[in-house]
Amino acid sequence: MSTRPLILALLAASALFVLTPALAEPPANSEAAHIDRILAQRAQIVEIPRVALSPNGQRLAYIVEQAGKNRLEIADGRGRHAQVVKLAGDCRPEDLAWQPGTSTLAVLTRCKVDPTNTKPIQSAIELLDGGGKHPARVLATLDGFAQALSWTHDGKRLGFLFVPGATRAPYATASGNPRVGVIGIEHVQVQRVAAIGLAGGNPELLTPAGLYAYEFSWSPDGTRIAYT
Repeated sequence: MSTRPLILALLAASALFVLTPALAEPPANSEAAHIDRILAQRAQIVEIPRVALSPNGQRLAYIVEQAGKNRLEIADGRGRHAQVVKLAGDCRPEDLAWQPGTSTLAVLTRCKVDPTNTKPIQSAIELLDGGGKHPARVLATLDGFAQALSWTHDGKRLGFLFVPGATRAPYATASGNPRVGVIGIEHVQVQRVAAIGLAGGNPELLTPAGLYAYEFSWSPDGTRIAYT
């Protein structure tokens, strides 16, 4: 039997053994570098989650979200000459609503969120002068989660969705509460419709305690609400 085919087979196997590791194993840091590039690109993305045009069309307010931080900007009606608005405390803007017939902007802020989900979320509602003539004032401080600001048509009351004493955001993807006590009975957090007047103070809860409200709308005279 000729030894030539055997020698050729051994040479081919040796070449495969040498080349295969180089082809199969990418550089050890390539995956980490790829992740770093993705994170760097993600940090450059600018999102505008909320926009509100004043009743007279002269002011445009919007929230800018970038790299996990929010800021509030107010520009003219065409989006020019934008200025960043400083809010009270270390709070981030979450929602906006112009008061009908005025230049007043209601801003919902979220100030403190406990990562352990054991302490209530700290929120606040501030009233800003969109024209910059008067200082801002805090209309209400809230222990719980609030969202969806909505003024009555006469501008005398401000409604919103509110989870009193909430320790977490009411979203399916938000981290859950510690499972202690009687599950499903204790520490249940229900979203309700709330309202507050121009004098401020504690919000009035408009929907039943055991009924979860998802959205709402004011009647034209501001005396009733429709909600789901």
